[in-house]
Amino acid sequence: MGKQRRERESRFLKASTLSFDEWVDFIAADMSEIDWFSDQEDLLNKLNLFFHSGQALLDRFGQEDLNKLLWSFLGESGLLQALFNEKLELKKRIDCIRAIKTFYQDLFEKNCADLMSNGLKEFSPEHKPLNSICYMWWDIFPSWGGSEKSEQSINKTILSLLSELLTIKHLACQESALHGLGHWHLHHGAAVEKIIDKFLESKMNEQLKQYALAARSGCVN
Repeated sequence: MGKQRRERESRFLKASTLSFDEWVDFIAADMSEIDWFSDQEDLLNKLNLFFHSGQALLDRFGQEDLNKLLWSFLGESGLLQALFNEKLELKKRIDCIRAIKTFYQDLFEKNCADLMSNGLKEFSPEHKPLNSICYMWWDIFPSWGGSEKSEQSINKTILSLLSELLTIKHLACQESALHGLGHWHLHHGAAVEKIIDKFLESKMNEQLKQYALAARSGCVN
């Protein structure tokens, strides 16, 4: 059995041998024939580059296809588990998480409709395809700060990031951050309430205010 497994694994193309563009293409097309996880250092480096390539990714794929790619990237691919791999250097993982803000600024702030998505059964004609993954980013992100991800420095980094995302003057980005904070309230209630209380001191429309109040108590969907 061990020999058969080694032979099967040897047939997989190692992700570390791919250029960044090739790596992204396989995420978009077919992930089944790639060994994505054997080189975690390379994976973390590519994740960091991914988060610094928002506009370039949009130029390559367009809104519809990039939205689909990001749903797979965040969820079923499992690639973001590298952020929680304690065998990897903590500083590199923190830098990679912080790069998500750059991704929001370069991609979502510039290319999503400045509209909220909560409560909609379907998007209005004014919404853009990327509003979908922007809204659900932290819903399918691989951690809500629970005990299974017990590294407190990583949890603090993510909470700080969510707080920073609230400073982006764009409804979709702010709603996305509140969505994430609402989920993180389950395990980090006091920290989430402090972040949202500060946010509520700023000027905002009534719809965003009500969503912020809901997120403050963990009531998001």
